[in-house]
Amino acid sequence: MQELLRGIGQLEKWERPDGLHEVSFHFTVTSDVVQRPGFPRVAAKKHAEGHVRSTGGESFPEGSYRLYAEDEVLKVRNLGLGTWTIEAS
Repeated sequence: MQELLRGIGQLEKWERPDGLHEVSFHFTVTSDVVQRPGFPRVAAKKHAEGHVRSTGGESFPEGSYRLYAEDEVLKVRNLGLGTWTIEAS
């Protein structure tokens, strides 16, 4: 099962906040549905990969960041080469 998460938000460094940066983002969240005999089906988020881009042209070094989306705060990680993952929400 896949879900698309996209929007405009603000990004700041996780460990040493130095200000907020306006960004656009999109992630594809892939969830696996687990079913065991005698138990209800459970959907567990397994993997979320996507992109975060500065609206002002800044580039972000590898590392963990706080992404303030419309209605939630996500802990995201820049893996380099334009690849980002969601670590926690």
